[in-house]
Amino acid sequence: MKKILICCVSGTSSSVLARRMQALAEAKGLAIQVSFVDLEHIGDTCADYDCLLLGPHIQYKLKEITSIYNSPSKPVAIIRGIDYGMMDVEKILRDALAMLDESTPA
Repeated sequence: MKKILICCVSGTSSSVLARRMQALAEAKGLAIQVSFVDLEHIGDTCADYDCLLLGPHIQYKLKEITSIYNSPSKPVAIIRGIDYGMMDVEKILRDALAMLDESTPA
């Protein structure tokens, strides 16, 4: 099972997005766990996940978070603002799955 973590400042918007993405993944029969975390606790949590998605409003933290978490097999990305704002779970999940596919060794 692949694990995706979504992070925002307080965990409020990322919790909504994570629940919707999890419901979509389950409806599609995908073996994926989608969780959320607030910015303050990301360092304690992120190592347990295969992919980290950041809300667009914390893109200024990308370099810092990447230095803590990133490896070739564990991608970090910023969710596009329009997708995040519209809660386009279909697009965000598709993008996350593509990142996971690219990071998985052949």
